[in-house]
Amino acid sequence: MIPNRADSVGILVESVKEHLEHLLNTRSGASQSCIDYGLTDLNDAAVGSKDQARSISRDIKRCIKHYETRLSDIEVSFNGYKNDDPTVLQFWIKCSFELDKINDRITLELYLDKDRQFKLL
Repeated sequence: MIPNRADSVGILVESVKEHLEHLLNTRSGASQSCIDYGLTDLNDAAVGSKDQARSISRDIKRCIKHYETRLSDIEVSFNGYKNDDPTVLQFWIKCSFELDKINDRITLELYLDKDRQFKLL
């Protein structure tokens, strides 16, 4: 049975989310074949600061633009702290993708948890 468009969009979005979690949880320099694959190491970052959160946003956008080519018109914004917990940062990723010659725009919720792992909802 051929999936309908809604099913195809769902499959694509889940595939993108899976790849983004892997990409964003990889640190630059971890891949010998592609030295800048992943985000800058967060170990030394004061992750709770808003300036650092904006810097992380820029790095997320750079990574997505470069390594998730199914997405376009990418915007990444820091959206505060989850449940007012400064150890859990929330970001929104707004982006477009094309499927069957039709452009769709989605918003993904991304969290950076206290263990400095990214999770997409």
